[in-house]
Amino acid sequence: MLYERVNDTPILGSKDFRQLEQPLIPNESNEWTWMEYIGSGVEIAGHPLKDRCNMRGCAACESENVRVIYGKWCVSAHSGDAYYDYEIVCLDCGKFTARSYNEND
Repeated sequence: MLYERVNDTPILGSKDFRQLEQPLIPNESNEWTWMEYIGSGVEIAGHPLKDRCNMRGCAACESENVRVIYGKWCVSAHSGDAYYDYEIVCLDCGKFTARSYNEND
């Protein structure tokens, strides 16, 4: 099931994402069953999880002029299901779209 939420501030990404020094910062613990990235924002086409997560544009205004400020992919050790979370900021309307979904729905 897809969960989608539009906000005025980030809920998954860093609240101070604009002050982060890099557009994409991998978590030091990334491994083959778990990957997480934060940052000041990168285009969907340049994000390492773009092929794992079905990333798309703004849910508020439908713009594709967005930057990914948070992305996470993991596989459950118990079920083997994949889980995805990501958040984008829209450069047109300024809203944040957070999406979460899992592979078993």
